[in-house]
Amino acid sequence: MKSLIYTALSALRPRLTRGASVLMYHSVAVGTDYFSAVAPEVFERHMAWLASEREVIPLAEAIAHPRPAVALSFDDGYEDNFTAAFPVLKRHGFHATIFVVMSRVGQPGYLQKGQIREMHESGLVSFMPHSRTHPDLTTLTDVRLREEVAGSKADLEALIREVDPAYAADIFAYPKGTADARVVAAVREAGYAAAVGVRPGLLTAASDPHMIERNSVDRTTTHARFRMEASDAIVAYERLKGLFIS
Repeated sequence: MKSLIYTALSALRPRLTRGASVLMYHSVAVGTDYFSAVAPEVFERHMAWLASEREVIPLAEAIAHPRPAVALSFDDGYEDNFTAAFPVLKRHGFHATIFVVMSRVGQPGYLQKGQIREMHESGLVSFMPHSRTHPDLTTLTDVRLREEVAGSKADLEALIREVDPAYAADIFAYPKGTADARVVAAVREAGYAAAVGVRPGLLTAASDPHMIERNSVDRTTTHARFRMEASDAIVAYERLKGLFIS
């Protein structure tokens, strides 16, 4: 049923005219247990389609000046973002933003410091904080919340300023997409100009800059759904979902 709706909506409304679609990837790999992992050949197909059908712009640009375009983001900082995704991004000249969990940097399976610096220096990848340890921020004390939000900003800035003294971490990604008024306030107080969640939809001038919409791409995402997520159809689908899909 869902697949039929994806196909129908992407066929009926394939254009992107109402805002920017921020796509959210995680791992680009096969043979993993990650629900959010996308096979490298699937990722290549996605990027090839975007190259022919959409303008791809940096997330920061989409936030500052929302327009019909696609912005690419990756969560958690898996090492395959460097080994599998980065070569494809370079081939197409696409920019992406990677939200890193700072305690995982340098751990097996995650990005190493040298890889982060190399991607940053390429000009094609921006790195932004995704907290220190990836907790549900709504469950933390005020002290722990500040450590996760402001602490991860300080950690990442210290790392990247070794090669780029002007770097500033100004976009945050909520772990698990979970946030409440207290968490959003902490993000603002830490100096973040914007933050992304996991609610599907399009980024427009009316979007809350501290709860920006993103469209998830995972191993269950068919190509029909991918096309839908990169078009105005994602808005129609979300409206229909509550009515027809239990």
